[in-house]
Amino acid sequence: MTAIVVAFLLLVSNQKTQSIAFNLELPVDKLFIQFKTKYNKHYSLTEEQFRFQIFKNNLKNIKTLNEKRTQPYDAFHDINMYTDLIDEELPISKGIAIPVSSYDKEHFNSKELKKVEKPWNEVPPLPSGDNLPQNYAFCGEYVSKNTDRPKVDLCGEVFSQQNCGGCWAVSLANLAQYLYSNLTYQRYGCIKTPPKFSAQRFLDVTKTKATKRCCGGHPRDAVNAVKSFSLDADYPFVDGPNKNVCTIRGDQNPNVQIQMAITGYKTFGISKDQNMVLLLKKLLHHYGPFLVSVKVSGTGFSSYSSGIFSFPSSSICDTSSSSFMTDHEVVLMGWGVENGVEYFIVRNSWASGWGEGDNYIRIKTTNLCGIGWRIGDYVYPLNMIVYANTCKLDKYCSSCNIASNICSSCVSGYSLNSNNKCVKNTAKLVKYHSNSTYVQFYNHTI
Repeated sequence: MTAIVVAFLLLVSNQKTQSIAFNLELPVDKLFIQFKTKYNKHYSLTEEQFRFQIFKNNLKNIKTLNEKRTQPYDAFHDINMYTDLIDEELPISKGIAIPVSSYDKEHFNSKELKKVEKPWNEVPPLPSGDNLPQNYAFCGEYVSKNTDRPKVDLCGEVFSQQNCGGCWAVSLANLAQYLYSNLTYQRYGCIKTPPKFSAQRFLDVTKTKATKRCCGGHPRDAVNAVKSFSLDADYPFVDGPNKNVCTIRGDQNPNVQIQMAITGYKTFGISKDQNMVLLLKKLLHHYGPFLVSVKVSGTGFSSYSSGIFSFPSSSICDTSSSSFMTDHEVVLMGWGVENGVEYFIVRNSWASGWGEGDNYIRIKTTNLCGIGWRIGDYVYPLNMIVYANTCKLDKYCSSCNIASNICSSCVSGYSLNSNNKCVKNTAKLVKYHSNSTYVQFYNHTI
């Protein structure tokens, strides 16, 4: 028995050595010097003392989290570019809770609809049956475990939000990269290096009471304001250094080339009496990756390095609490299992070097800390499926508007579906929306 325990501890020790860039056994002052060198940190004398104290506290938390590891696959935590920051300084947003519009509230409070799930919370249509694979991923090295979809990585280099609290816009840009790669793969059976899509366009144009540039926002506001995706090369990101810039600039390039039309979106929230994990898996399997919101501050998320991350079981992640609110928008990319432990795969939008691979984190399914969460009856949820298409990649489109990327007619035997894509007339069309649950855009003008 002793030999088994020793062997296990050696295995854990070896994995720590392989995944952790810093030797956490060194004195804190030496680690701080290494940290400043690696991440090119420069402070005034006063600020250095302040940052050192934060670093020391965060290092203590990192060590505490690593000491709780009991299995080789448990999450590793490490010093990274955020170890000299307090939670309020992380590139996250303040909790955004947007009440539904007065029209929506009045309409769906009518007697005949009062007991019906509100459309903004309603989970979109899903096929019957729960026969799902153990591993299912769209991006990263995780695709190598796929059994019923191609082992093709549909994501390129992550778009980093840097210091800007605009995860609501940057997560959309990262999702657009997958959407475009998927359309390209469907058309040609292969993909080149996926391009980066513009987040700055959303940051510049979107303005509501809740959504204000680098001061937090809601992706629903973004796709209502900007109904298409453009490339970052054509509308570059300039807000990276900004932390608290809240005033929008306005459209800096009204004639920017459109790469994909956003044809619609669907928000949803999953209540506690529903099977959250199963529904999220079925949504991924049927609709592909989508946006979700998660609680980051106070959870250990920021120091994650690799392995399967477990959110704390404390009140921090108690979604039933009136004070709970998520603070970061990310992309849900897949799921998997390791040694019997189920996890979801999430793509973050932080600096290069954070997490597994290029900004990925595996989250244990037993506690999702806000992912898929239904905020309330009259609050727009932060989980959102986005539909996008470009007729330039639709070989059955006979009339393609190259400016708007909208198809107006198909070749004989094909018709446009609700996603503005040409499909066979004999094919059973996937029901992407109903009149009350889906916001449709594809008939907009440019």
